[in-house]
Amino acid sequence: MRNLLQDSVERLLADAVTPEMLHAAEAGIWPVDLWADVEALGLPLAGVSEDFGGTGARWTEIFVVIRACGRTAAPLPLPEAIFANSLLATAGLQPPENGPIVFASGSHGDALKAIPWGRQAPWLALHEPARGLIGLHSLADAEIIPGVNIAGEPRDTIRLATGSLQAEAAFGGDVDAIRAGGAMLRSAQIAGALERL
Repeated sequence: MRNLLQDSVERLLADAVTPEMLHAAEAGIWPVDLWADVEALGLPLAGVSEDFGGTGARWTEIFVVIRACGRTAAPLPLPEAIFANSLLATAGLQPPENGPIVFASGSHGDALKAIPWGRQAPWLALHEPARGLIGLHSLADAEIIPGVNIAGEPRDTIRLATGSLQAEAAFGGDVDAIRAGGAMLRSAQIAGALERL
């Protein structure tokens, strides 16, 4: 499966992520067609079991997808979507069928800060460590304050609307394990970027 994922994602991103697309993304234009192609390959659900509509890929297989995102500077939250969907499915929740999903850890009543591509995502997976829960939230009516990181990538502040919760479940994973997962995503992206350089 690793070779299949690697060939598919590298071919897609090498062809699609052009300098023109990157300039457009910096100007705030969402790559609609690229996200549609990513979904058509099933990449956002790569880390989800077949019971929840995914392929059940392991980290060693997902790594090549994330690395390719870093190598091409793909302007979309695919690593975040893979992570969020995997956490939801681990808790027994069905990930959304389509649309970008992002992840945050905090409380549903607080402002959630520095969320990658929050303005483009219709869904949020929210881990609430104080309550031991993870939930799927709609961002349809959320208050979103745009922001960027030092690289100019979207990092937004989100305040969830009342009634945003779609489903929730107990989540046994601790905060350190989730931080380690996030660090693994970023390290794979950095590895890809370094390969490109």
